[in-house]
Amino acid sequence: MAEVYCVTDREGTLKFNQKAAELRRKGSRVTGIIENNRSSLITPELESNFAELFEGDAVKILKDLLGVIEQSTHTQYPEEIFCFGSGDFIKRILKVVENYGIKLNNYVYGK
Repeated sequence: MAEVYCVTDREGTLKFNQKAAELRRKGSRVTGIIENNRSSLITPELESNFAELFEGDAVKILKDLLGVIEQSTHTQYPEEIFCFGSGDFIKRILKVVENYGIKLNNYVYGK
């Protein structure tokens, strides 16, 4: 079972959910991270597509998850990260993952 992460800002939430559903149907274990500091975007439908779903400061959450993996002897890094959002958001995520050798797929919206 492939382990993948999907990361999004508020603007990319629809495509984020669609990609997660597709990956889950293909047998992947999907962890989701939503950049959000306002009212929650998590719905039961959204939650159903993810093994784990986090909401808050996406960069901090991603750093924390990768840090736990780095300290563990039993956990592997995700095979891929699918990132949805603005160019600035994706640049921030790229800075976090660039030294881990994880494939990053970008879907840019807006600036």
